[in-house]
Amino acid sequence: MLQNQIKNYFKQGKYTGLISLFSVNNLVERYEGIKSKPGNMSSRAKELTLDGISLKYLQKIRQILIKGQYNFSVKRQVLIPKKDRNNFRFLILPPARDKIILSHIAKVLQLIFESEIRDYSHGFRSDKRCHTALKQVSYTFNGITWVIEGDIEKCFDQIDHTILLTILADKIEDDKFIALIRKRLRYQWYDEKNKLHRRKKGVPQGSPLRPILINIYLNELDKFITSEILKFTCGNQRRKSIIYSQLQYRLYKSVNSYEKKELRKKIRLIYSKDYIDPNFKRLYYTRYADDFIVGMAGTSREAIQLKEKLALFLKKKLKLNLRYDKTKLTNLTKKSIRFLGVDIKRRIPREKPIFNQKRVTPRLRMHAPIEELFQKGLENGFFKKKAGTSKLQATRLNRIVNLDHADIIMYYNRVIRGILNYYSFVDNKKRLGSLIHGFKHSCALTLARKFKLKHRAKVFKRFGTLLKDPVRGKQLTLPRTFKRTREFLVEIKLISTDELFKKQWNRKFTKRVLYKSCIICGDSATEIHHIRKIADLRQKAKINWFKAQMTAIRRKQVPLCKKHHIALHNNKLTLNERNNFSRGLKKL
Repeated sequence: MLQNQIKNYFKQGKYTGLISLFSVNNLVERYEGIKSKPGNMSSRAKELTLDGISLKYLQKIRQILIKGQYNFSVKRQVLIPKKDRNNFRFLILPPARDKIILSHIAKVLQLIFESEIRDYSHGFRSDKRCHTALKQVSYTFNGITWVIEGDIEKCFDQIDHTILLTILADKIEDDKFIALIRKRLRYQWYDEKNKLHRRKKGVPQGSPLRPILINIYLNELDKFITSEILKFTCGNQRRKSIIYSQLQYRLYKSVNSYEKKELRKKIRLIYSKDYIDPNFKRLYYTRYADDFIVGMAGTSREAIQLKEKLALFLKKKLKLNLRYDKTKLTNLTKKSIRFLGVDIKRRIPREKPIFNQKRVTPRLRMHAPIEELFQKGLENGFFKKKAGTSKLQATRLNRIVNLDHADIIMYYNRVIRGILNYYSFVDNKKRLGSLIHGFKHSCALTLARKFKLKHRAKVFKRFGTLLKDPVRGKQLTLPRTFKRTREFLVEIKLISTDELFKKQWNRKFTKRVLYKSCIICGDSATEIHHIRKIADLRQKAKINWFKAQMTAIRRKQVPLCKKHHIALHNNKLTLNERNNFSRGLKKL
């Protein structure tokens, strides 16, 4: 394993000779990890797709890498509008063969720097995810008053290459390996007008290196805030409220039952602790990629000073800027914040009594943004507005009408399960029931259109309340209850709601074929024929004999010798070769 290999390169506090880790076996592993992704067969980078790749090619690339002579290809840039439509984010699409190299570099960097990255960071890490970040907030941010909602302006596009390479050089002493990363950072690319540019800063979206490099760079921010936490924190517990102590004393001395009743009412309305105790201060921090929040138990002046310190550190040390229009300082006792798609608020300033005496610090409340989820459902075709009103109602999802009954059910199950999993811990979980109910009726209306039934009532009568497919037995999977559980699914990799609504239904069935012989003649010197994605095979306008064979078993890669690979592209396979192809495909 690469993890065991890399230990041999650690000498005198630094990693040396890492370029030697570009072995053929490691390159094959990286190829296997990216081979089935649709973007790797983009027609605009046709000459550099994975089609035709072979072991011989990987051996050749390894020799070039070892010599330090590998050059990344010129890339193309796509501008994707943001939500406000006034700004764009840059998406750089590197050729698929470059991704083999980039994914290997990313894996090596991850193994080296993972132990260095602080526990405050939750984005792009194998054992961390959105739920670990939200759980950390839920368990540690209790009792805070002020929250800084950090927003770094164009963080990914403003990463300073010199600073980043200096951070890498602190752990890595290998000129060829560092030079390879430098080449990737300072790549050339074509814009939409076919004009050539060279990147001077930033790690754009689309690169396998992006996640780990962002974490390595922003780990400097984590270190800075860690030092601020150590300097700011003081006191073991808050002092008792003077007013609360006086009321308690009067309650203890009183002999009048009516007076005792009134005193208890007053006690319930105030804090047992002094929330402006100058001798008790706390600072908490959580980051997910470039999105972070800082919680403070302190004064507003101290919160403002910390915000200014953060802005100064980012500007001087990392050459990044806080967006002042979006970096908010929020009083959590009066207003909620939004973090990772969850509304976080504190209970009203009235503490929960235990045995009428003891007071506890009010915990945070976490809510799913129900109205926003309905709006996303509207934008993606699950709901529509009632005529003449702003109310929403379920509607059919036209883009999946032509799928099989079972596939439609599986698609809706995926959306329902994704939302319930992402918001498994929220305090307003009961309100999610209305959203899930809407998806159920959207599914019924989709099936009504598919089977040409006029009303959803006929669909429920024919297939039951869970819309069960009589052939394959698939049915909607709905929870028995929407009771609050406060359960964080920290072991499961979850999909954000934005991706969940937009992602198309796609099932992939592929196996390792790089070491296989040509399925037509048995020659061991093979190349791999790729197609872009299984969905392309179903397009009737493009169907031919070869694609019909591929469709039958949903395969995206096939090993062929060079002779038969060229013959297939030119549609010159003989009848006997076609028969061998069909038989070989079934054996894979």
